[in-house]
Amino acid sequence: MKFRFIVLAIVLIQVSIVSAGELNTEQKKELVTDFCYALQASGSCPDLNIRLDTEDKVEALVGDKVRGGGSPYSDVCMEGIIQATQDESRGLCQLAWQQYGCWGSKMPTLLYQRDDFCKFDSKIAGLHTEIALHKKARQK
Repeated sequence: MKFRFIVLAIVLIQVSIVSAGELNTEQKKELVTDFCYALQASGSCPDLNIRLDTEDKVEALVGDKVRGGGSPYSDVCMEGIIQATQDESRGLCQLAWQQYGCWGSKMPTLLYQRDDFCKFDSKIAGLHTEIALHKKARQK
C-alpha cells in the first residue's frame, strides 16, 4: 500500500512539474527579470545568497539560456540587473530580501541568508526554490 502511494505521489509531482514548465512569453520574461534582479542583489549584498543551481532551474523553465551571448533573454535579464542597480539607493538588500527572501512577496526562497530562520540546507532550500518557481508559473 505504501509503495502505491509513493508511486502515485511521484507521478503527480512529475505531471505538475511538466505543466508548470509551460509558461507563456510574458511569464518567462518576468521569471528571468526576477532571477537576474536577485542574482545582482546577491552579488551586491554580502548577506544575501542564491543557490548555484537556480540558474539551471530557471533555464529549464524558460527553455533557453537566460544570459550571455546569443541568449534570447539577454535584454530581459539586463532589465533585472538595471532595476537592482537602481534600487541600490533605495536599500537594495532589504528590497531584494522582501521580494525574494524566505517569505518574499514575489518569489520566496530565491535568496537566502545563512543566519536566517530558513537557513540554507541544500535539500530543503532546493525544494523550496523549485516549489516557488513552479508556484509562480502556475499563478499566471
